[in-house]
Amino acid sequence: MVQPVNLREKEVAEQLAGLHPEVIVVAAFGQILPQSVLDIPGYGCINIHPSLLPRFRGASPVAAAILAGDEFTGVSIM
Repeated sequence: MVQPVNLREKEVAEQLAGLHPEVIVVAAFGQILPQSVLDIPGYGCINIHPSLLPRFRGASPVAAAILAGDEFTGVSIM
């Protein structure tokens, strides 16, 4: 697992490329992946978001679902 502070740093892309990933999975990460990172894995990148988008997009979707009184929610993979 890699959890960089800033994906725009050249060293981060180099570190990720050195791992030779086939896919990058992103979860609970508040940054937009730059093209330099998107180009690294052979099969691309996927993001896991803990809500049924577009409902509760953004940060804290589980808390938002609870506060809204939802009895169920889900996960979006994109």
